[in-house]
Amino acid sequence: MENWKRDLVRVMDGHKKSGYDIRLMDFSGFNAITSEEIPQATGKPTMLNYWEASHYRSEVGKKVLNQLFSTTLQPVESAFGVDLNGTTIEAYLNNLRQRRDTYCQTHTKETALLKSCVNR
Repeated sequence: MENWKRDLVRVMDGHKKSGYDIRLMDFSGFNAITSEEIPQATGKPTMLNYWEASHYRSEVGKKVLNQLFSTTLQPVESAFGVDLNGTTIEAYLNNLRQRRDTYCQTHTKETALLKSCVNR
C-alpha cells in the first residue's frame, strides 16, 4: 500500500510538472473519523461517522468536500485529509505508521476482533 501511494504521488507530481492543476489528498488512515470505535466495542447501537463499515454519513462527506475545496493545504500531521506530494509522502507514511501503532494500542477490542478474523 505504501509503495502504491508513493507511485501515485510520483505520477501526480509528474503531471503537475507538465502543467496540470492536480491535487492529491488522502482521507484514509487513522484519525478521529476513521478510528471511531465500533458498536461491538462501545455497546452503542450505531456509530457517529459511519452507517456501517464502509459507508460514511453525510456529515463526513461534507468534511471531505470542505477539505477538497479548501485553498489551505493540510499538513502531514492533519487529522483528516492530507495533501500528498513528493515533498510530503515519506513524512505522511511515517505518521500513518505511528497512528496505526497508537490505534492498535488504544483500540484493543477492535484489534483483537480483526486478528481473530485474519486467523480464521
